Amino acid sequence: MPRLSTRELNEFLLKPNIAKVASLSSDGSPCVNPVWYLWDEDVIWFNGRKGFGGMTSKWVENIEGDSRVMVLIDTDDHPYTRVQMKGKAVEIDPPPKNWPELNMKMTIHYIGQREAERYVGSFPEVPGAWIRFTPEEILSWRGPEWHARYLKDGN
Repeated sequence: MPRLSTRELNEFLLKPNIAKVASLSSDGSPCVNPVWYLWDEDVIWFNGRKGFGGMTSKWVENIEGDSRVMVLIDTDDHPYTRVQMKGKAVEIDPPPKNWPELNMKMTIHYIGQREAERYVGSFPEVPGAWIRFTPEEILSWRGPEWHARYLKDGN
């Protein structure tokens, strides 16, 4: 179960995988949401619903109340690459000045240029909630093998 090298980690995080963001609700219960993301050297950018029809995404509300977050980015095909990150997520308020460009970049990353223009044009021009996640711990692995610590003889 080898870890990803720094180069492999960066390459993996630059792919359009879906991030699963785990946040804590106000009552302490966990909440997990699949979201698009942008990897930017050592931080991850998320954009959540805020201001669209007066609604805010539950996970964004959770982060506003408790910045502790876990993020899982993985694949569901062999060799099952996984990156799990623990850290703090903060809403950037006011949003970055370049939020329209970030939004388009993220959308293109996931659905391509042609579809992105239609998609982005279909909702109001409001920045939403821009969340910057800074990983404090990163655990990565690939392959279906058991980690040695789970085996009786440690091999």
